[in-house]
Amino acid sequence: MGAGCELFFPVLLTLGPLSRPAVLGLFVVNAVAVISYPQLWIFECPAALNDHFYWGLLLTVLVVLGPGKLALDQWVKKTW
Repeated sequence: MGAGCELFFPVLLTLGPLSRPAVLGLFVVNAVAVISYPQLWIFECPAALNDHFYWGLLLTVLVVLGPGKLALDQWVKKTW
């Protein structure tokens, strides 16, 4: 199910429809990855943990600001 979410949500995010729910889904997948890999919390892989924090920060920005002008939903909004 995690692999399916990692493949499905980026497509929704790229095309634009339901982008904010897609970003929230990716945020949950990111959180589950951090929680399910206890090796990230040990100081053996601090760079990997930082990567997940950066992903979470980028996803939070997308939730707050939205998909942007190049998303498909903006084009649909203009034409309809």
